[in-house]
Amino acid sequence: MVLDRILGTALIDMYAKCGCIENALKVFDEMTERDVFAYTPMISGLSNHGHSEKVIELFDSMENEGVRPNEVTFICVLSASSQMGPVDRGRQIFDSMSRVYGIQPRVEHYRAFVDLLNRAGLLEEARRIVLEMPMEPDPYVLGALLNACRVHREVELGKETVESLVKLGINHSGVLRIVKCLLVLFPLDEY
Repeated sequence: MVLDRILGTALIDMYAKCGCIENALKVFDEMTERDVFAYTPMISGLSNHGHSEKVIELFDSMENEGVRPNEVTFICVLSASSQMGPVDRGRQIFDSMSRVYGIQPRVEHYRAFVDLLNRAGLLEEARRIVLEMPMEPDPYVLGALLNACRVHREVELGKETVESLVKLGINHSGVLRIVKCLLVLFPLDEY
């Protein structure tokens, strides 16, 4: 059976969402024409199921084939990069969004990029990125930075991040749990 782009893309998306990555890859490989709408669910599925290295390979193939990534593609690739940890490659991908493709990063892209830096222990760079964002960081971006402060025991940056969260109005249960953990580890009366 010859798969057209619409049917192939639908099958890739279905298999990837069900966790049947091998089936999704099989359909993807059998497609004769692939566009961004075929690549993106394949990249997303691989990213969501822990195949970060394959995500980067597929993204590189996509670029080599001249298929232009979109905003969603970049979110998936940056999220996979944060799991795998190739900081330099993640920086290149993040920078290429605006420089090569003319896509202005949204808060979701910054969230994934900050998470990549946090996991690599580059909290000061992550802090700088958060401060330089052209939009207000959301609780998820600050929560990622706060969690990294907890993991790397960066008390001062953690306090600064909590203050930013308070200004935004903390409304996310995960962020509240991290704040509570920080307060247990570093009670306010110590300062």
